[in-house]
Amino acid sequence: MSFSSFSPSLYDTAWLSMVPTESNKHARLFPQCLEIVLQTQQTDGTWPSYASPTDGILVSLAALLSIATLRARILSSSEEHQTYTQCIQRGTSGVQKLLHSWDVENSVHVGFELLVTAIIRQLEDFAIQVEFPGLAKLMNLYQEKISKSSPELLYGSKETTLLHSIEAFVGVIEFQKISHHCSDELGIFGSPAATAAYLTHSPEWDLRAERYLRRTVASYGGTGIVPSAFPTALFEASWAISFMLSPIVEESSFSSVDLSLVIEFFLEVMNQQGSLVGFAPRILEDADNTARSLLMLMRLGRVGYVATVDIAPLVSKFESAKCFKTYELERNPSFSANCNVVLALLEIEHESNSQYASQIEKALTFLLGVVETGDRDITDKWNISSEYSYMLLFEVIVLALKQYDAGHLQAIPQDIFTNRIPKTLCRTISQVLAGQKSDGSWGHSLEATSYSILGLSHALRLPWGSTIYNYVTDRLSQAKRFLVEEYPRAEKKDYLWVEKTTFQSSLLKLAYCSMALHTTVTLDKWSDSMVETLTYVSIQSSTMKKLFSTLPLLENVPAPLLDLVLVEAKYHASSLATGRHSILPRSDLSSSKDKYLGYIPVIWLLGNHINNQSLSAGIIGEMLRLSQLTYQIDEYMETTIAGLSREQTSILESWIRSECSDMRAMVRGIGTGHFETFQSGGGNEFHISDFQEGGDGAHSPCRGGHLGTLSPIQITLQKFLKYILCHEAVLRSSPLIQQFLAIELSEYLLAHMRQNSDNVWLKSWKCDSAQISPPSRSSYFSWARSTGADHTSCPLAFRFFMCLISKSDQVHSCFESAQAQYFSSSVSRHLATMCRQYNDYGSIMRDAEENNLNSVDFAEFQAGTYGRESLLWTGGLFSAKQSLMAIAEFERKLMEQSFQALREVVSSPEAMGDLKVLIDVTDLFGQLYVAKDITSRKRLRTE
Repeated sequence: MSFSSFSPSLYDTAWLSMVPTESNKHARLFPQCLEIVLQTQQTDGTWPSYASPTDGILVSLAALLSIATLRARILSSSEEHQTYTQCIQRGTSGVQKLLHSWDVENSVHVGFELLVTAIIRQLEDFAIQVEFPGLAKLMNLYQEKISKSSPELLYGSKETTLLHSIEAFVGVIEFQKISHHCSDELGIFGSPAATAAYLTHSPEWDLRAERYLRRTVASYGGTGIVPSAFPTALFEASWAISFMLSPIVEESSFSSVDLSLVIEFFLEVMNQQGSLVGFAPRILEDADNTARSLLMLMRLGRVGYVATVDIAPLVSKFESAKCFKTYELERNPSFSANCNVVLALLEIEHESNSQYASQIEKALTFLLGVVETGDRDITDKWNISSEYSYMLLFEVIVLALKQYDAGHLQAIPQDIFTNRIPKTLCRTISQVLAGQKSDGSWGHSLEATSYSILGLSHALRLPWGSTIYNYVTDRLSQAKRFLVEEYPRAEKKDYLWVEKTTFQSSLLKLAYCSMALHTTVTLDKWSDSMVETLTYVSIQSSTMKKLFSTLPLLENVPAPLLDLVLVEAKYHASSLATGRHSILPRSDLSSSKDKYLGYIPVIWLLGNHINNQSLSAGIIGEMLRLSQLTYQIDEYMETTIAGLSREQTSILESWIRSECSDMRAMVRGIGTGHFETFQSGGGNEFHISDFQEGGDGAHSPCRGGHLGTLSPIQITLQKFLKYILCHEAVLRSSPLIQQFLAIELSEYLLAHMRQNSDNVWLKSWKCDSAQISPPSRSSYFSWARSTGADHTSCPLAFRFFMCLISKSDQVHSCFESAQAQYFSSSVSRHLATMCRQYNDYGSIMRDAEENNLNSVDFAEFQAGTYGRESLLWTGGLFSAKQSLMAIAEFERKLMEQSFQALREVVSSPEAMGDLKVLIDVTDLFGQLYVAKDITSRKRLRTE
């Protein structure tokens, strides 16, 4: 089985174009390859990028090296020399632009840190130099990779993945010392580029390498195009067949095909290589190809073929501390490889399956962790399509839940199956559906669309409610129509698989498209508890569905997606409920029903949904936690702290100011390593032993018997302050951003103190308006933009959110310029003011009952009277509410103008998309306040 259906690789063709003949170093062994290199240079000087900038960079650098090598061997006065010089000048200018905007850190291509660095070094020998902002980062990655290797490692008898990129070692190693790694069938590690570099730079001509290259060129028609790897029989066959044998593909797809020879071939290779295989026979084994090959054989065994497998070598060879590694020297673990490993482990007989429970748990924990804390889209090192990773994850989840529901995998913590997996499943389905285009496709790609069809078909095997099931089925029908219409006329290649450059496997594309068109979903039998896991059944959830469906921002959200959000939200709400006592005590508020715990996750999930799932699950989790804490702080300030004496209140205000300032200085001075951490959703944990009564230092509670009440209050507030200011995302932000956040945190708490003071006056005035004078108060405009806005926690949440969405390598934040900082502050202030006004609009009656100062208590709304009672008596409340809503809409317009101004000066569309989620979430809270007051009623203190 010596074949490959990989798409041609210009990168590898460029390396073949540099190979001389054995007898003449100035002649070319493959002149047709050189012609392809010259013909494919584009008008901007670069060579084609298939699916990512890294493709264009590698191809362009290799092509430049080829032409520079050729130019060095001809007379400088010749016309040919001048032609090549022009090509090089245009190419250098073009690749310089590609490198300038290259995101080095997020590149996933095989060995890119070695290859780009090495070719740049080789180009310098021809006086071709390039510079770019990411060069330092690239060199760090290069040093990290090269530190794990040495010439002796390459010269030894054991294969290493470095051989696949041996062209990176030109000028570094003695190529004749790796000749034992070359063969007629595989060249050097099945790589045309590596084999070409070896043959070019080895002092002795190697006929095995020449024969390999000639066979590779011939297999692609002799025109000079070659793939990035050859042969790839094990990889392509095992992937195609194992997927076609999955439960969602019609059994008739394989019923008329005899696969006995395939099984015989794979079993022979497995026996020869100790049940471990790579992408071709006799090539270095890896976890990914081994797992898919084992999975294929086990599934063939289930349909009547004889195939005995041994999975133990897979586990013993590739298991690492936290997951499974693909190769021994890999820098980052692969999401998809871990999916394939756990699929193989779950496929074995249940009796043997329990033997590997700890490995299944390890792999599941790794996969769930990537989704829960990683970026919005899963980035995998072997396929750039997040839909591919989601497809595998769906299959893993369904198979794991199926076995757990049948009573297996009981040694694995129950929380994985009853909480983390269902929550991740709902999130992932929403994420995938959000990526579907209006034509039914994902990315207008046949293969990516097929991935999504297959993944969602797996998900539909679970016991969803009829609305969700029917909705997803309809979306799948749209996707299948796209495949039927586009496949016959499709000429565009899907460069989704990752090698040194991205490539398409024609065989796998055909297989995935065929499987997607022949999926069949049969609902499996599930227990009642699993049915309950994937439904929302509470009265509160049903009430919320009716309420949310009436909100203007959500008018275009289909009811089934709202159902899906409610299922996911119940797991978030449960997590919030579990941790609700971690910072703020609620012993004196035990009767509170915490209504907000149900609403917070629904609002955040819906706000993310209407913005195309812009935020990652990790950021959503962080903001859920912050929202819960600010609700609790609101209640704590209105109850416990509101009961302090005037003297205690004054001392506490001073303490809050100094504490925020001291903590900011401490963090700036000693960094992230000083604090132990307090367990939370964001991984922030700390001990508070230093802050117990009687402790020493700046953080000790105030002394004196009449101030003793402050001690537990200070400890509680200090835990809240540290949670915010010592959060990992905050600590990696610039000192300026940390300063802004500390200021907003201080103002948030002090605004509550001022609100409490106003509430005390309001209560006294209602009791004796003749004797109590109105407080000396600024205009409603000034109050609404300051105390009123700060009290909402919106400015605090805004600054904290900026830390979360900023990349770790940014100097300031995602809004780094002076204009961006100013405009974002304007967005925050108008948004907070609008939020307060919506809140007040919806809580006028509650505030009157609880003696809370409300916007309509200000003289501007009184129309000659003073107090809400007068408004109610005179019928002026309706007019006041109209005025308040009109002012709120005015603030909305100012916020939207500020947002547009910010958009014009911020270069990151991702950051603006993330910010839009925060704005819409805040807006949803406001709309909900108008529709229904969700705030916990404070418990009136009894003295």
